[in-house]
Amino acid sequence: MNKLKLKITEQAQFDIKQITEYIAKENIKSAREMAVYLYEICGMLAEFPQIGVSRPDFTYKML
Repeated sequence: MNKLKLKITEQAQFDIKQITEYIAKENIKSAREMAVYLYEICGMLAEFPQIGVSRPDFTYKML
């Protein structure tokens, strides 16, 4: 199976940073774990783009 090339946009990086900083206000360890988890999920989606469940209610695009 071909692995897709993963490109994490600046906006996505900013969003992950914001999420991490918000969580870190209460728990730094959990914030770091969440950041790692989010990046791991991105990598998993690049490797297996068809995993998961389609949620047409979460997008404005036709699926």
